Amino acid sequence: SEDFRIGEAKNLNLLHDKLKSLCMVRRTKEEVLKEVPTKNFISIEIPISNRKDYDRLTGEIQQLTTKAKKSLEYAAEKKGRLFELRKVLGVGKVAAIAEWITSFVEESDGESLIVFAHHIDVQSELVRLFPGAAKILGGMSLAERHQNKEEFQSGSKNLLICSLLAAGEGLDLSAADNMAICELGWTPVQMEQAIGRMEAVGKTSPLTIYTFLGERTIDIKMAGMLKAKGVEADMVASGKVHEDSYVESILEHILTTP
Repeated sequence: SEDFRIGEAKNLNLLHDKLKSLCMVRRTKEEVLKEVPTKNFISIEIPISNRKDYDRLTGEIQQLTTKAKKSLEYAAEKKGRLFELRKVLGVGKVAAIAEWITSFVEESDGESLIVFAHHIDVQSELVRLFPGAAKILGGMSLAERHQNKEEFQSGSKNLLICSLLAAGEGLDLSAADNMAICELGWTPVQMEQAIGRMEAVGKTSPLTIYTFLGERTIDIKMAGMLKAKGVEADMVASGKVHEDSYVESILEHILTTP
């Protein structure tokens, strides 16, 4: 019999074959649609404006990591600090991202842009800096979401600020060919669903996804983790690695940076 072990992902081809033979029917967009848009992925390293706060939290997490090896009571505290670190990182990237968005809007000759962020503090600051933008955020009514979506889809507004959770699935935002991802999601599926908002049946124009990573931050390690998780998921679901998937294309030169 096969040697199954808990821990590092193994036997992914075998798992795919078992699922397919017993219960799983999967059709990719490439199989269902005759043509799908080409996706271009561009990574942009940016400085963060709150380096002292980021470094302080990093030091605290390192200390808690050492303590957690001796006592489990520190594990939960370490996890909480990690969530806090991600929020500090997101806020620290806003200034540089806002400068990039301003340049894009001025130089793109009216091209539409979707901006995805995860933390409420990041979303709120972007909305403050770009008050004329359409927005789809958590806590909005269905009527508000619909109105903002229609303003963007119709072209009356060419900038849309979105919550990665509230607008990451179930919405047609295919008026845009460009997307800016301010904060990495926890899973490759979350990222791929967000990118899928720009796709539509019959649409073939190339899509460009700009992903912003903080210089010398956990963004770099997260990018590598997303790549690894995406490869495993592709192997289980399809039996092969999708060379053009988001996780395969994400910031290739970053992954080799020390």
